[in-house]
Parts: sequence; C-alpha cells; structure tokens
Amino acid sequence: MRLHRTIRSVLAALGVTAGTSLIPLPARADGWTLLVASGENDRVLRYDQSGAVIDVFVLAGNGGLDTPTYVERGPDDNLYVCSQDTNEVLRYDGRTGDFIDVFASGNGLLQPQDLVFSTDGYLYVSSLGSHAVLRFDGQTGAFIDTFVARFSGGLSGPTGLAFGPDGNLYVSSWFTDQVLRYDAQTGAFIDSFARVVGSTPTNDDCVNAESLSHPGGDPANGIVVQFDVRCATDDTPSDVSACPRVPPPPIGHAIWYNYTAPCTGNLLISMCQGDGGAGNYDGILGVYSNVTGTCVCPTDNSLNVACNDDACGGGACRVWKCRSRLGVATRCAWAALAPVREQARWLRPCRVAGLAAMTGNRMSR
Repeated sequence: MRLHRTIRSVLAALGVTAGTSLIPLPARADGWTLLVASGENDRVLRYDQSGAVIDVFVLAGNGGLDTPTYVERGPDDNLYVCSQDTNEVLRYDGRTGDFIDVFASGNGLLQPQDLVFSTDGYLYVSSLGSHAVLRFDGQTGAFIDTFVARFSGGLSGPTGLAFGPDGNLYVSSWFTDQVLRYDAQTGAFIDSFARVVGSTPTNDDCVNAESLSHPGGDPANGIVVQFDVRCATDDTPSDVSACPRVPPPPIGHAIWYNYTAPCTGNLLISMCQGDGGAGNYDGILGVYSNVTGTCVCPTDNSLNVACNDDACGGGACRVWKCRSRLGVATRCAWAALAPVREQARWLRPCRVAGLAAMTGNRMSR
C-alpha cells in the first residue's frame, strides 16, 4: 500500500479533508519530483524534493479539469486525475502534462475522489456523489460495473481507496467516519475495518425517540435541537417510499424524535439555508405518522408520510407542508449523513404559511 494513499485514507476516515492529493514522480537527474492536485485552482503542480515549485504541470482547466481531487500514474505511465466537478477521470501525458482524453465518465460517476489501478487491469473510482465504487477497464476506460453497490455496508461519501495486504479493497466512508473493507473479487461488504469510537446517541433507536415540545406550550415558539449522529446506527426501514427520488434512498445512521402536533396546520422541517438556517446540512429526513394518535415505531414504510433528500442543493433537505393534526403523534427519523453536530429549529408549525427550519453548517469537503 503506497504511503500517499495510506495517509489520504486515514485522514478521510478521521473526517479530515485536504484540497490536494499528491504522488511522487520518477526521479529527475537531481532527485525526485512531486505532483500535487490543487483543487482550489484546477491545476496540477510539480515540486522538487526541497519543496520548491518547478512548474504548473497541468494548466488550470486543461481538458475541462475542475476541482481535481486526486492524481495517479497509470500503468501506461500517463497521469489520471479525478475531476470532481465534471464527474470525470481525465488522462494527461505523463511527460508533458498535455491533455489526452476523458478516460472515464458517466454510469453513475458523481464527484470522483480517488482512483486505483488493480493488478488485473481494472480501474476503481470512488464516487462520492453516488455513494458507490465504480469499476472501469484499465486500458480503454469502458465502464465495467458498480463494484461496490450504493450504500453497501453503510458506505456514505466514499473518498480514499486502497488494496490492502490481504488483497481486499479498503474504502474511506467520509460521512460515517469509517474505513470499510470489501471483497476484492466480488465487491461484497466484509466489515467495518476501522471507525471513530464514541457514544451512541440516546435517541439512536425509534423506541427511545426524544420528545419535542414548544417552549411554554406555544406553537409560535420555535424548538431548537442539537444533535450528533456520528455513532448512530441503522434501524429505519430499508428505504423511504415517500421520497421523490428513484430509487428511494435508505435512511442510515438515524436518530429519532417524537413530535405531537398541538394544533392542525402545515409543518415544514428543513435543513436548508434558504429556509432560515445558517447553512445547508447534508442529510435525509423521513417522517412517520400514526393517525390513531399513538406513537408506533415503523417496521415498514406504511406509516411513512414524508421524506426528502437533496431538495435545496448541497445535499440539504426539507420536508414541507407535512400536514399536522391536533393530537396526532409524528416520529421524525433524522438521518444526518455528515458526522457533525448541528441545530434544528421548528417555527409556527400550525399556521398555513408557517414553517419549521433546521439550521446548521454544511460540512465542507
């Protein structure tokens, strides 16, 4: 396992992100050189062993390069660069830095973060935006398959990739603070190899949902909630059928809240900056309701009345105009997919034009 990839995987697993990736190049006459993918200005820089800049090896935007996240030397001795914001792997001449072609793209590749060539001729690319690892032909760039399925083993926001000494594939799961291990032959999930150790939230399970109420019993008073999902587990139904996305996403690493409507009206629960929050927060919201007025933990999606993912950009979501009825209990499964603490605020839930807003800062990557 190469040192640069080991460092990158460990940093990603710990929730640390950098704007660059780096690889050593073959030695020049006066020593080795280093390539650095500079994500903020869309270039690949070259340094000597003293740390002095030699030149801009890949010019800004060359070949459509936009937010490079990783650079790797391929078996053909050319450079392969993950272009995050164009959802492509670009190929450049390993001697001159000139653009050659778009080597791999499409087929669900979204926000590529890392790539690795295997000894059997395949190219593996971590697709942060689709929560999967894709496999391409290492010589032609042709799409082979989705090697690690979406959300397999709890994978959320894959970044670093590496084949370990046991031959298996190790993937950094950014939003869950884990390094996950997958079978190198089949892509099947094996285990969580390493993860951040911490306390499970008290409302991790539906049966232990935290009850919410308006200060002073007045619906006009907002409810402010702080939450932390870094060590939450999965106990929601496998998918949320009310979500306006196909296929509906699973809600993983969820925490639960119980809310009984004090009056009848429309309710907006949001993690979007435009709804009054300080910033967008990446997550999924699912709402389950029981018209009998008694809280019942869902075992399937028959009680799911609302869900949303990515409604307002940046991964943030809102559930709005969710009809609240006096005395009817509603359980909200808040699946926060970024490992940070946030706040939620609910405002005037029983006015037709009222809204509830969940506020917080979206985790930067």
